[in-house]
Amino acid sequence: DLNGHRITGGVDTTALALEGVARVTVRGPGRIEGAAVGVDALRAPGLTVRDIDFVAVGDGVRLTNSAHGHIVDNRFDAIEGHAVAVLALPYSLTRGGSHTIRGNSIVDSEYGVLLGGYDSGHSLVAGNSFAHIGTFAIQADPRADWSRIDDNRIDDVGVAAIAF
Repeated sequence: DLNGHRITGGVDTTALALEGVARVTVRGPGRIEGAAVGVDALRAPGLTVRDIDFVAVGDGVRLTNSAHGHIVDNRFDAIEGHAVAVLALPYSLTRGGSHTIRGNSIVDSEYGVLLGGYDSGHSLVAGNSFAHIGTFAIQADPRADWSRIDDNRIDDVGVAAIAF
């Protein structure tokens, strides 16, 4: 629980690194600012990130082979990379899909949400707002089957609102 506190970092830092843990909740109100990665989860199933302001970070939330994540009601502003990146690496012993990415605000950022890799499917990307995105608001690996992208507000995107 950030309880209104702020975590600041530099270009080579990760604000919160989680590896090999399950069912962790990172909740605000709170702010993560200036780090290379805000929340970096590796093999961390069931992670919830809720009500956090991510400002001027490289990647906001990065989930690598971490299934069943809930990234909800966060604000991402001036993100240099991806606001939310789901990375499902091949041949991993841990699953990487079935995420809920809902109710987030992503503005003035290079990328919005990435569902990357074969096992990033069965995810829901819904009810988010995207504005002033440099490249893609939502990018999904074509092999990320059974994912649902629904009811997102997308405004002013440089390349494509949704790309597969």
